[in-house]
Amino acid sequence: NRVGLELEDLKDKDVVDLGAFECQIEKAAREQGINDSVVSIERRDYFVAKDGEKKTRVLAEGQDMPLKDSSVDLLISHAGPPLAGTKTEDETMDVLRDVERVLRSDGEARFFGNSILHIALENRTPEVLRIAEKHKDDDITLVEAETLNRYREIITAKSREFLEKCGFDIEFVDDNDKTDDENAKRYWILRKRK
Repeated sequence: NRVGLELEDLKDKDVVDLGAFECQIEKAAREQGINDSVVSIERRDYFVAKDGEKKTRVLAEGQDMPLKDSSVDLLISHAGPPLAGTKTEDETMDVLRDVERVLRSDGEARFFGNSILHIALENRTPEVLRIAEKHKDDDITLVEAETLNRYREIITAKSREFLEKCGFDIEFVDDNDKTDDENAKRYWILRKRK
C-alpha cells in the first residue's frame, strides 16, 4: 500500500517486488489467494524458500534481473532500487535500464519515496537526516521545517528531471499535500514511453 496499490491490484498480473527483503508482498498475495506468482528479487540472502514453497524468490541485483524482456506487468520497489541501494548515477541508470527492459509495453513500475538515493546524497541529505533525527521525539523549529521542505522539493524536482531523462513517462504522487495523515504516501509511477 506504500505505492498506492491494494493486494487486489496484483490479481492476474506478472508482478516483481524489487528489493523484496522479507517477501511480504509475495507472502500476502499468496496467502490471500490473489496471486501466487509474485517474483521477489533481493540482492542479499534474507530469504530461503521452504520445502514445497513455490520458487519465486530470486537472489539478484536490480540492474541484472534474471527475467525475460517484456515479461512484467507491474514492478514494485517499496524499499529497494532505484530509490535505495544505488549510490551513483551510473548504478541508478543501470537499474532503470533493466526495469525498462523487463516491463511490458503497457506495464508500470512504482517506487516508494520522493527521491532517488544518489540525487539525495548529492544534495545534502545527511544534513536533512540530522535535523529529522534530532527532533524525532519533539517538535521541529519552523526554520528547520522550512529547510527540510526546501531540500525535499529540490531533491524531488531533480529526481523527476533524472527520470524524465531516462525515457519514462512519470507521475509523482504526494498524498502528504492532500492530508495530514502520517501514513500518507509519496511514490513514483513510471511507464514506458510510447
